[in-house]
This record gives sequence, structure tokens and C-alpha cells, in this order.
Amino acid sequence: MVSECEWKNNTSDGSVYQTGPAGPAPGYGTAAGQTPWPAASSEITIYLKSTTTVPCAINGKDTAGGFGYVDDTAGLCAALVSVNGWASIDTGSSAPSGCDAAIAALRGKVIELPIFDCLVKQLTQPTGPISGYPDCTGAGAGGAKSWYHIAGWSKFYLSGFKVGGSQEAASLRSGVVPCSGGDRCLSGWYVTGTLTGSGTIVPPTPGNSFGAVLVAPAG
Repeated sequence: MVSECEWKNNTSDGSVYQTGPAGPAPGYGTAAGQTPWPAASSEITIYLKSTTTVPCAINGKDTAGGFGYVDDTAGLCAALVSVNGWASIDTGSSAPSGCDAAIAALRGKVIELPIFDCLVKQLTQPTGPISGYPDCTGAGAGGAKSWYHIAGWSKFYLSGFKVGGSQEAASLRSGVVPCSGGDRCLSGWYVTGTLTGSGTIVPPTPGNSFGAVLVAPAG
């Protein structure tokens, strides 16, 4: 889960994307059909937790106890979220149990990251638009029973990560793990493209598409 603030900072408010991968894995390189690697300076690091001050964070995190994960209620390293819906945060600083292999398998692929634009704390799941919640900054949230409001989806090429003590992999672009120590992060770059799978098109709302679109038959 990535905040809208982080997405804006890393894409210059939706004006900077990299060319997506093509050809054989990892999709970038000099082999036939591959996309050339983006410049090293184009690789960004998204911090789920930082021991230093980073933009768009409260004490280095989304909120107290919030590290960019959503609650995995089924124990399958999966959660159901939808645009304009609310998702419960997972308070652990490492990826939820059972996610090691799943995250490792996503390295070198374009993943679809949900973007949140509001974070609140209350005992029951919020309903309705964020206009009903005056404090969306996360300052009033923390720990269990805090909720992300899903604004949309982005597409992100995952080059490397560190999401736990031994849950890490070096960047395919730089060859080094993107963060160290107690930090938790993802590395890569945003691309544009069509969302995978099926979906439902809803009436448009003010805001950004975050570079991802849904294609569906007319009528």
C-alpha cells in the first residue's frame, strides 16, 4: 500500500513514468525484444518504514504501527480491496506471515500497488467517501483498527525489496538491497498500463488515474 503523497512525490504528480518491460525476463536489458534499462537515477525507493525522516510519513511510517501492509485476514498473503473502499492495516513491521515466497516471485515484474488517500482510526470499518473524515493524515490513527481508503491503483516495476529481517533481494538495476537495518522498502519505478484481470468501471471521481487503466467492453 502506497500513499497518494508518496506517489505524487515519485512521479512528479503523475508526469514522470518509465517505459515498461518487454521481452524475456527481467524485461530490461540488451537482449532481443527487451526494453533498455531506465537510468540508474530513475530507480526510486518506497519506504514502508524508515529510521530517518522521509516525506509523506509520520515518524518514518504511514502512521504509528502502520507499515504499508493491509490485514491478511485469510492467512494467504492476500486481501480484497477496491477503489473507494476501506482496508484494515496490518501493524507488523515485516511482511505478513507466508508472504516471503509471494513477494520474491514478484521481483522483476510489474505489480499493481493500491494507492491510499486517507488513513483513519476507528473500531468499525469506515464507509462512504473521505469527505466524511476531516483528518485523513494518519496523525490520529495508529495501531490496530486503523483503515486505509483506496483511491486507485498504480503499476510499479519491482526491482528489489527489503520487507523483513531476511526478506530481502537486491535491486536488479543497481545490484544492491535498496535499504538496510530496520528500514523496510521496495525499489523500482512506476510505469503505465492496463490493469490485469476483470473489473468494474465506476463513475469517475476527481483525482488521478495513477497511470493504470481498465479496459472493458462497451455497453
